[in-house]
Amino acid sequence: MDGPSSLASNGPPYEIDGFRVTGKSNGTEEFDRAEADGTPLAVNAISPSQSVPKGLPLDQLVISFPPAR
Repeated sequence: MDGPSSLASNGPPYEIDGFRVTGKSNGTEEFDRAEADGTPLAVNAISPSQSVPKGLPLDQLVISFPPAR
């Protein structure tokens, strides 16, 4: 990135062909509380993982990408 803000900076473009959702947190409030307190964030495993082709990850998801081709 060319600046400290991830939203206001320019960086190299990327393309996501797909990913797998492997977990999810209990929401933004819990994330903010864990970050403020310095405590671990509870993550609920999603089993079996869910494949998402040609999409973008949503907030509070734990994802994995397939190996590079």
